[in-house]
Amino acid sequence: MALGFAGIVPPDDLSIIVNVGDDDRFHGLYVCPDLDTVLYTLSGVVNRTQSWGVAEDGTRALEVLRKLDSQGAWMKLGDADLGLHIYRTSRLAQGASLTVVTEEISRRFGVHCALLPVSDEECPTVVETVTGVLRFQEWFVRDRAGPTVKKLHLNLARQGRITDSVRVALCAADLVVLAPSNPYLSILPMLEVGGMREALRQAPGLKVAVSPLIGGRAIKGPLVKLMSDL
Repeated sequence: MALGFAGIVPPDDLSIIVNVGDDDRFHGLYVCPDLDTVLYTLSGVVNRTQSWGVAEDGTRALEVLRKLDSQGAWMKLGDADLGLHIYRTSRLAQGASLTVVTEEISRRFGVHCALLPVSDEECPTVVETVTGVLRFQEWFVRDRAGPTVKKLHLNLARQGRITDSVRVALCAADLVVLAPSNPYLSILPMLEVGGMREALRQAPGLKVAVSPLIGGRAIKGPLVKLMSDL
C-alpha cells in the first residue's frame, strides 16, 4: 500500500494505494489526510518537521475560523492545504470520482506515479473509546489519541469497494509492498474495503510486508498504545 520506492522504481511503473479511512469533512471541505501527506511528500513540498502539511504554510484562514469558533477548527489546516481541499471538494461536487480528482491533483503537483485512493466511496474509521464513539480525526487529532480504544469500526456501512484502478494495479504488480504504516489505522482499514483481500490474494506478484515496529517500539505514532488497548 503506500510504497516507498519512488527513488528507485521509474514513476510510470509505480502505483501507490492509499488509505481513505481517515478522510473527513471540515468547514464544508473534503479532507484526505493520508492522500495529501503522500502527495506532499512525493512532490517535495511536505513539512518535514511534522511529516504532514505543506512546508512554510501559513494559518491565517484557520485563525479566522478559530476566531469565529467554527466547528472543527482544532484540525490544523494551512492556507495552501485549504486551497487543495477547496479544489477537491469542488470537483467532487461536479461529479468527478476521488480517483480522477487525485490524478488531476497529482499531475499538477508534478507527481508522475499513480496515486490511488483505495476506494472512491467513503469508508470512515470510527473509534469506540471508553469515553464514547469518535470519528477518527476527533480521536487522533483533537484528543491526541488519548482515550483508551475499545474497538475500531472500519468501513462501517460496508459500502466502500476498491476501485478498478486499484484492482488493475495489484494484478499488474511484480511486487506489492505493505508499508510500515500503523496496521490498525492505515493497513487494516484498506483490507476491510470490499474486494481488497481477494485482490491481494489473487495478485501474482511477490508480496512483502514491512514491520512498523523495531525492537518492540513503533517507528512513529500511537501504535504501541493502541496495541495495548486492543
